[in-house]
Amino acid sequence: MVALLRGFQYSRGVLERLRALMTAGRYRLTLHAEEERDADEITIDDIEEAYSDAASEIIEDYPDDPRGHSALVLAFTKAREPLHAVWSIHENMAKCFPG
Repeated sequence: MVALLRGFQYSRGVLERLRALMTAGRYRLTLHAEEERDADEITIDDIEEAYSDAASEIIEDYPDDPRGHSALVLAFTKAREPLHAVWSIHENMAKCFPG
């Protein structure tokens, strides 16, 4: 139970940090994420709105990711289209990898 609570607190903290960084424009997409975004006709506004929203949630946690601790995050555009991507937070920057 304690591990589950710690996991919830970690997830909530990561999401709050991701939302704050998205709102501040402190994020970047990898080249592969940009290519996926372009192919799927997802706008930057869609990404900023979806991942800044309180409804986003962590689907999977990747503590041993070689790129740094990351998580698969599900979010929805204003049109209720689902977006999922792997996000990693490094200092004052969020980095997006395709999901």
